[in-house]
Amino acid sequence: MTNLIRNLYSYKTILVIIPLVLGLVVLLYPFHFHLTRLQNELWNLSHVIAFAMLYILVFVVYRFDYKYTSKKIIQYTVLSSILLGLATESLQLLIPSRQFSAIDIGYDVIGALLGIILCLVLVRKVAAWNILAIPLLLLMVLLPSRNVIMDEIHMYQQFPVLSDFSSKNELLRWHGRDLKRVCETEPDNCALSFDLTNTKYSGVTLIGVVPDWRDYTYLKIEIYARNSGKITLRVNDIEHTNSYKYEDRFNIHPVLDAGTNELIIKLSDIKKAPKNRMMDLARIDSLGVFSTQPHTNDTMLIKSVSLF
Repeated sequence: MTNLIRNLYSYKTILVIIPLVLGLVVLLYPFHFHLTRLQNELWNLSHVIAFAMLYILVFVVYRFDYKYTSKKIIQYTVLSSILLGLATESLQLLIPSRQFSAIDIGYDVIGALLGIILCLVLVRKVAAWNILAIPLLLLMVLLPSRNVIMDEIHMYQQFPVLSDFSSKNELLRWHGRDLKRVCETEPDNCALSFDLTNTKYSGVTLIGVVPDWRDYTYLKIEIYARNSGKITLRVNDIEHTNSYKYEDRFNIHPVLDAGTNELIIKLSDIKKAPKNRMMDLARIDSLGVFSTQPHTNDTMLIKSVSLF
């Protein structure tokens, strides 16, 4: 028992516990900050970096290369990183601004394996060719982000067109239920299809935008409605995410005719829309098209969203 207590308070354990506690503080502290799609992907990858560094530290401090076989080290790494990942994700359920993510646990395990495999190769506990596992693991991490990164590049290339659905990846810019990209006979003539359902506030939100609209005068949205009816169009900047108040954003309620409609809105009206401030046209965050009333599967198509 005395030896156990002495080990718990040894410098080795302290060296591991301090960065682990600091990491948990960063992970669990209820920060409120805005992330773009790309920044959010990079934030998710921080799990890989953090667990790789933690397991490198554990390997070096506890001299695992002298205590266990490489097979045992890999087994312990997978098991412990799953348990640690489950623990950290479960703790996040206690934080209002966080949520449990099985994908993040996968990132944790991959990060731990990256760190351990690098250590095993460097101390020559496994053959040098095992280093090939590192790029394979990195590929597993980066593949889910590939389409987002490609669309971020495309998004800036096509600006001031905010979305015209010329690429399937553009669906990643939009948030909503059962979104589809539908194309007519010409491949360049595509649109976003969505339904206004019996759920209040059903619709879509453009969450991937180039934020600086200051050099333009108008916002244009080409939208097809199967039936005539009223919708809500919302635009807000990043500052609005601190309040989410109705009077702190731009809102209009146009009545659409059955068929294709072209909505043209002055950016000066969007700028002056918040009640107690001017909207920052250099930091636009999102654009929403939705209904405040339940519908019966009213299909709509957004053909393009652009500035001019």
